Amino acid sequence: MAEQIRQILVASDLSPRANRALSRGWRIAAQHDAVLSVLHIVEPVDGPGVPSAAWERLAKTPQKAVQVLRQEAQSELRRQLERNQAPGPASVDIRTRVGDPLTQILDEVRERSIELVVIGAHGRHLMRDRLLGTLAEKIVGNGACPVLVVRTKPAYRYQRVLVPVDFSDTSRKALELVHRLAPRERLLIMHADAAAPDDGSVAHNEANHHLPATAQEREHIYEQKLRRFADAAGLDPGAVDFLLCRGDADTTIVRAATDLPADLIAIGTRSARGIGHLMIGSVAMHTLREARCDVLAVPP
Repeated sequence: MAEQIRQILVASDLSPRANRALSRGWRIAAQHDAVLSVLHIVEPVDGPGVPSAAWERLAKTPQKAVQVLRQEAQSELRRQLERNQAPGPASVDIRTRVGDPLTQILDEVRERSIELVVIGAHGRHLMRDRLLGTLAEKIVGNGACPVLVVRTKPAYRYQRVLVPVDFSDTSRKALELVHRLAPRERLLIMHADAAAPDDGSVAHNEANHHLPATAQEREHIYEQKLRRFADAAGLDPGAVDFLLCRGDADTTIVRAATDLPADLIAIGTRSARGIGHLMIGSVAMHTLREARCDVLAVPP
């Protein structure tokens, strides 16, 4: 039996997208009998998205404004939790912190041994996210813990789960985690075969001259490899389905999820140093930004 998740953190900016994340985190925590921590971060005066004029309307001093905003955030989060119709977890902790959102979330993850962070897709700063990277990308890029980005309103457990793999250790970690997250669901494990073009023909070049010459033979080889990979991750290969897609991973993953349609993609990421911050790999970044369904991003 898959090990349950014990500590879940939902980071909320009180937006409708964050409310969806809160509902999903609520359901996952109940399913796993986990502790659910709900965190709202009050950004400092003149911080991104918080004009000082808004603080001046609340109180004469920034300290008073912080207190007011923290109290209002806790009250709103309680109201949102009370509106959940699904059975909830036994333990819920509503918390507020002050400071930079990324720093505060990373501190919370470390201090409370969080196993999964749940956030809404984008926040109030969509254009800034596009330019500098989303909060989810930064959390995963720091290697803190897996992040579940929620796009859709949860009405049921995840039922159609797509797991793209490249046979790396990070792909295996993503497969193991999503099996913990949805232990009773049948997973679809896919691999993007970039060496084979989209038209179904088989390209012959130095990179793939050792591979079978027909698409059917290639599919058979990769299916066997995927079965061994699933078995090594602790899954019953007979309880999962396999899909080989032709083309580059960044386009085929999103397309396969749309065609299925999937309600969750679980993908491993890669860490690399970018300009001033950590990057998570182009395929994972493209999936996080372009997928229409929820995405579980797992760091190395």
